[in-house]
Formats: sequence, structure tokens, C-alpha cells
Amino acid sequence: VLFPGGRLVRIKSAVLRGGRAELTIKGARRSALRSGTVLAGRDWPVEESREALLVPVREGESEGGGDASFRSVLPSGPRKVRGGAFRDFNREELVGGARFRGEGALVRVRFPSAYPLMPGTDLNIIDDFGSPRRFRVLFGDGGGGESAKRLAAAARAWGSRGKPGGKRAPQSRRRQFPISPGSRAAGETSVRPPHRHLARPAVNSPEPEAIFTFLLQFNGFIRLPPGLAADELHGLPQNLEHAGDWTLLPERRRKMDRLLIRGCSRPGGAAPANLRIEGTPESLIEVLLVDLARRGLAVERNGWFFPAGEPPLSPFHRSWLHRVEDAGSQGVRLRMISSEADREALEALGRSGLIHGGDTLWLSRRTVSEAAAKIRRHCPRGKSVSAAEIREFFGGSRVVRMELAAALEAEGVFKLQPDGITRLVL
Repeated sequence: VLFPGGRLVRIKSAVLRGGRAELTIKGARRSALRSGTVLAGRDWPVEESREALLVPVREGESEGGGDASFRSVLPSGPRKVRGGAFRDFNREELVGGARFRGEGALVRVRFPSAYPLMPGTDLNIIDDFGSPRRFRVLFGDGGGGESAKRLAAAARAWGSRGKPGGKRAPQSRRRQFPISPGSRAAGETSVRPPHRHLARPAVNSPEPEAIFTFLLQFNGFIRLPPGLAADELHGLPQNLEHAGDWTLLPERRRKMDRLLIRGCSRPGGAAPANLRIEGTPESLIEVLLVDLARRGLAVERNGWFFPAGEPPLSPFHRSWLHRVEDAGSQGVRLRMISSEADREALEALGRSGLIHGGDTLWLSRRTVSEAAAKIRRHCPRGKSVSAAEIREFFGGSRVVRMELAAALEAEGVFKLQPDGITRLVL
């Protein structure tokens, strides 16, 4: 995947030349391969975002370091930066004019355009004094909204307790003091620090395992990068669940399953793009829907999902179902439908598989089933059926015959041949 843009490309060849690699890439223009672009594997959880929450990296500092050295790492107010760079990728030509500000014991950075980020990686910020400062990406704030605010508050409280670094990081002596009003929303006790320098306690730079553990605990789900197994995330239940390339907490998985099944239970089902769970990526929702269908808890029809069993109907939809059934082989013609609500109800019935058609008229499921049984009785598999034979089988008007033949194609009874006239019995 080539960033920015998230474009899928293919590496045709790679040639080592000393300490460098020369790649031949297919799927991207030469102009896109400029200084600052990033190439990442599809299984790496890299996301493009304009905002991120960062943890200062305080390398080589012993426990109990002075406040002055800490304040030299963390900006006290908004500052401009020329650009940014990961430890292994120069980005200054790609992103410029970013701004960052102190966020309790953390830093929030905002880029003028989307920037590829991944939790646990390092980012070098060059401030307006020309001094490079190193930060670790805690999360890319791509979702926005209240969920991102809650995550930032929880991260500030998490950092104030000195937990990010895990067992390998020294604990802060000043962790008992809250670092911002947001930390009280995350469960911190409101205690006024005795000295203003202690209002911003030092944060131990977290290892990537600790960052992914925190994100999994907060969100209930996470995409882990290759090489980081779920059993390396300490302090979590042993029965973690997996869906696609996502790792989930069991209770969060059950809650999302219930919400998705409820969303699919509306008449006409739901497409993945129409289902929303706050703070949940669309790609995860799509994976969970497919998994629900695999487990028999949902049914997928042409990209729309329904709960298992008979599709749910409202009284209004059921009344239209009865009208189509009463119309018999003549069906309900679309030109007779003037109300948009009526059209939407018929389309919902069609997606549910309860009626067929939709081009010129709607036919009941019983009418199509009877026509399919008649074809099976009179035509062996592999026989070509002409338009004249279809007229002989079904009778009625040409509009009805063509709609019925199209419904049988959708049901896998017929296959239209290249001439556009004859149909093969399957």
C-alpha cells in the first residue's frame, strides 16, 4: 500500500545495492513515488489521519529526572513545526506546516493533510527553533467525535499513572496527581498538586506492546502488526477472539454482534455502509458481518445482510407482500406505483427475497417457484430454451415473460446465452 492515498501497488522486483534497495513498483505513477511517500504491507495497521496523540520519548533519562529536562521535551503551548519524519522515513517534503500542543503529559499534533500513522512507531518533530524532538505515536485520531475525546482523556490518565512503559519502564514518582480535567472523567481522583511543576507528571515512553494493550482495553478491538502476537499483550483475558486481522475482547465482540444483528433486522436488511457503531472502523464492521453469516447468525443476499430466519417485516411491508401475491402471474407493474414509500417497500421485499423482478414489475416468490418447477419438469439440464418455448411455457404478455425469465436467471434456473435470446437450463 502506497501512502499518501492508500493506493494498492505491487512490487515486481527488488534489487539490493549496498545499503539501499531498488524497487520496481506496478500500479503507481512515477510522480507518486517522491520523497516522503511510504510503502507498507497490507497487513500493517497503518492509517492516514490529520491528528495524532503522541508520547514524548525521553531516552537515556533515569528515574526521578528533573522537571526542567521534562519541560524541554514537552511543549507548553501551541507551536509550529516544519514537518515530520519517522525514524526511518523522511517526510518533510510530504507534510509541512503542522502544529502541535501540550495535552497534559502528552502531545496532540495536527497535520495540514492526512499523514500515515501507526501506533507504537516513532515520529521526529522539528519545531520552529530547529530542534528535532522524538515522540511515539499513541493513536491516530482518524475517527473524531466524542470517542476520540474519551480516548484522549483515558490516555492522559493512563500516562499520569506511569503505566505506559509496562514492566521495563520506571514508574513516575508523581503519578498520584491528575494531569488535566479530562483525567477525572476517566476515573482519576481530583487532587490539587502542591507545586505547579508537578501538575504535569513525567510519562515513561511506552513500548509498542503496551500501546496496543491500552488501545485494545479502551476500544475492545485492535489490528496488530505482523510479529506482535496477542499473547504478548499482558494484563488481558486469555480468551481473546479474532475476526479477520482484528483481535477483540469477548464482551466487546458480543456487544457489536448484538448491535449489528439489530441493525440488520429492519425490513429490507442493511448494507455494511449503512451500519454504524460509534468508534468502530467500517472495515471491522464488514469483517464482523461476514463472520456473522459464516456462523449462521446472519444471511447475506447480494451485499445486504439479514438476521437468520425469515426476514422481518412491518405491517406496511407485509401488506405489499400480500398485494404482490394476490396479483399472481400478472405481477404488480412499477408504472402503477407513484409513492416513493411504496417503491422503497417493494425494493425492501425484493432484497429480502420475498418477491422478484423490479425492472418493469414485481412477481411473488410463489409465482417464480412454480415457473422453476415447470421448467425442471419439462426441460433436462443443459437444454437451450428459445423465446418461442418460453412463450409456450409461461404464456401471458411479453413483459411478464421477460421478467419471469430474468427472475429464473437470478435463481440459477436459467443462464442467458451470448445471443441475448436463448437460455440454458442449469
